[in-house]
Amino acid sequence: MVADDRRIGVLYLTSAPFLGGAVYGLRSIVRRLDRTRFRPVLALPEEAREVAEFFRDEDIALAPIRSPRLARGSPAALADLLRTAGELARVCRAHRIRIFHSTSPRAAVLGPLLRARTGVKFVWQIAMLGQPWWSHYLACFPDRAACVSRAVCREYGARANMRVIHNGPWTEGLTEAQCAERRQALRAELGIAEDALVVGGMANLQYWKGLHVLLDGFARAVRAMPDIVLVHLGGAVPGYESYAREIDSQIAALDLGTRIRRLGFRADGYRYFPLFDLFVHVPVTEGRHGCTEAFGHAVAEAMSYRLPVISSRLGGPAEIVEDGVTGELIEPGNARELGEKIIKLLRDPARRRCMGAAGSARYQKHFTIEREVREYEQLYLELVSAGAAQVAAPQKQPASGRGDFRAHWERLDADARFPEKMRLAEVEQRPFVALLEKMLTESPGMPRVLEVGAGSAAASRLLAQRIAGNVVALDLLPQAMRVARRLLPRNLNGKLTLVAADVFHAPFAGESFDLVFSQGLIEHFPNPRPIVEAHARLVKPGGWLVINVPQTLNPYTLYKHWLMRRGTWPPGWETEYSPQALVREVTSLGFDAVALDGHGSFLRMVASRGLRALLPHSAQVMLIRLADGADRLLGSRLRAWSCLNVIGCFRKGPMSPGAARNQESST
Repeated sequence: MVADDRRIGVLYLTSAPFLGGAVYGLRSIVRRLDRTRFRPVLALPEEAREVAEFFRDEDIALAPIRSPRLARGSPAALADLLRTAGELARVCRAHRIRIFHSTSPRAAVLGPLLRARTGVKFVWQIAMLGQPWWSHYLACFPDRAACVSRAVCREYGARANMRVIHNGPWTEGLTEAQCAERRQALRAELGIAEDALVVGGMANLQYWKGLHVLLDGFARAVRAMPDIVLVHLGGAVPGYESYAREIDSQIAALDLGTRIRRLGFRADGYRYFPLFDLFVHVPVTEGRHGCTEAFGHAVAEAMSYRLPVISSRLGGPAEIVEDGVTGELIEPGNARELGEKIIKLLRDPARRRCMGAAGSARYQKHFTIEREVREYEQLYLELVSAGAAQVAAPQKQPASGRGDFRAHWERLDADARFPEKMRLAEVEQRPFVALLEKMLTESPGMPRVLEVGAGSAAASRLLAQRIAGNVVALDLLPQAMRVARRLLPRNLNGKLTLVAADVFHAPFAGESFDLVFSQGLIEHFPNPRPIVEAHARLVKPGGWLVINVPQTLNPYTLYKHWLMRRGTWPPGWETEYSPQALVREVTSLGFDAVALDGHGSFLRMVASRGLRALLPHSAQVMLIRLADGADRLLGSRLRAWSCLNVIGCFRKGPMSPGAARNQESST
């Protein structure tokens, strides 16, 4: 039957020895996978009978494998991995598997072995934080590494093969009336008064889940509100037996008595969310590498049930909870702060309702299982399609002419070393910014400056520090503005404004800026005329338009075209300009060409990028400055013809072309 089945076979592997968030998440995915296009198969160790039973009725083929050491260390680790790879290869051939998808840490090694033996595409769903360096290194081997949060993506190096796909916990989708009915029934079942305020928690007994912090914070809240109740769901975990005993001792020492109900592990734990008035999940870090919560299924689930959430400001929960909007974030391990926030929220029912409504809306927008499954299905299709399977396949330019840079900015946002890299970028920007500053010396008063397609706004930041006026950095993508906001110094608040908007519909009046500039933007448009007109419309009469674009006569242009032919040029497509071509493009709009210059030598780029991994930051800065100093000796005209980028400085006449046309028609 499998031989005649044209659906895409997807093999899922879990090595989880017990039921937890990762297993629940995997079941949610396979439950909703489009069975008309995909055929799921689950591989799991033979002894994982509880997990196998959990998937028994999910219309998924189960493939037990004889690998008892899959989830733990072994003196014969290499032989164990090879044997497991052989078992999985047998499953792949039997079920005609084309995608291997796993959340297992060992899958980072198994995946490449399996790919070499069977040709499957390997997707590693990384759902861990606080892992050793070798785990981070292995993240370069999957065809796609799907990170469950931006925090995971940052820790693992924000590599080009990575994509952030937030988990999508399944929920019942109850109405408010149904939640109220469930609440009443559960309170009767547990002997909790209808008017009692209940704090909920749901986490297995592992140290990094932070149950000890929850108990301490709740005990502090009880002193101010003696009638509140804590209901906790979660059971003991192998390897954490001593922690479970410590929790028992802590509950006794805090004398919580009837203030706490411990329900243990419940496979139907989702049924208990309507019982709560407030949900708390406060993970901490554990161990040398700082293991902690990579996502936090229960946090997103609680929001779907319209509950305000208190969580820790770290890992996945810090991305799920919008601080002050859908809940509150505390510093990890701060039980005193937790107690204060519990009291504050329990005493303010109106604020709890507002946060619950906002949380439900945020869940529907970002964290539904339908959204997660849709993203994984798209990822699978990309991997098995002929175009995506071949790295050399050319990337099609969107019809609009704009490349899609969202994934690029998401990777940068997730890169923990990005601020350090941007300091070098700012050093490279200084000659260009000095030229912009020179353009403004004749502008009286407080000049207004606009950067179009600002990206990380490096040039805007530097310029705002050097002039007395105001600078606006505009970019179409909110992802880019989020990166720029990370880098914005406090002393520039009020001087530099970040705006996420389309320049074609910019929220500014026409002819309202003394200087409008862009760099690395118009070359991404097959027809640059409309985007240049959008720049020109915003320049005041007598104001400046400065455009910085790739220069035609440069060795780097040849390299760029070679990458485009292979389909590996990151923007997908772009062109370049000679100085005359840039002048023709802008002067046709009624601007005068005042100056041409160039920016960045090819040798500087090769030296600085090639030696980046070898030289300390100070040496790289010195190298860039020496190269820029050598460029200064060439003179502006020679720089315009020999540097990586050509810069055109244009001045708008006293009457704009649009105003002139209006005057002619009225005459």
